[in-house]
Amino acid sequence: MAIPYELCLDLGPGTDDPTLPALVFHGNFKESNSKSRPYLNKIPTVDSGDCTTTDFFTAQELDLLQCPPIVAETKVRETRLQGRFEEATLRARLEKAVARGSGEPGVVPTLEELRWATWVVVSRVLTVLSDPKQETNCLIPLIDMVNHDPVKGPPQVLSGRAAPGGFMKVLAGSQGIKAGEQVFIVYGGGKIGSPRFLQDYGFLDTRGARTLDAEFAANNLSKADLVSLDETSLEEDRALLRSNEAASSGGSGGVEAMSPCAALAVGLRINLKEARAPSSRGT
Repeated sequence: MAIPYELCLDLGPGTDDPTLPALVFHGNFKESNSKSRPYLNKIPTVDSGDCTTTDFFTAQELDLLQCPPIVAETKVRETRLQGRFEEATLRARLEKAVARGSGEPGVVPTLEELRWATWVVVSRVLTVLSDPKQETNCLIPLIDMVNHDPVKGPPQVLSGRAAPGGFMKVLAGSQGIKAGEQVFIVYGGGKIGSPRFLQDYGFLDTRGARTLDAEFAANNLSKADLVSLDETSLEEDRALLRSNEAASSGGSGGVEAMSPCAALAVGLRINLKEARAPSSRGT
């Protein structure tokens, strides 16, 4: 699978702050005559149901995580987002004042739009080399729609150069890809566990992540954090998810189902607890 660089959306140099390329993406998304419009229309919107990273959690849903380090990082991300929004709003006001003699704000994303655009960058953008020493953030049509699978994905890797005439590619490994077979990659290069899956992609996948979850618990959770995580038992969490599944299917006798984000929060608790005590795995 090869996509010409000219069809990609280059959001600028690689950076640890996703709100910067998010502003560039938002500008492209709002441009009605963008050559990338057919592709942009395929990107899930904020009300699509796909925005389930912790950045979209309510305060109550964050509490359900019972994992203070994740809550703290989410709040840092929100503070950074708020700062970028305020900066963009001020810059738009200044630019409009200079251009038109008016102090009224120009067209800038709303805070919710910027949160969504940042989610698009974090969950879909791929960082590739534009030259031997420079990385750039790219949205790559079709390739950024490839699903995650830690079992089928490892033989297939990303390659390419973000430069005119270049191609962004998914290369099959020694096993190859048969005609009609779905293409998979491994998100995070196989180096992330449940916390990062939830924070950056909005889903959980325990296949291949159990060891990484155990490492996260051992290296990132203090004694106080473990006390918070253990406010409920593993069996209580499993029972809660079972009752939620019944409620979602209408078979719970009128009990209201949890929100998707709340269910993910409980799922994260289960993954971390199972990783700490492998002998406790079960259904």
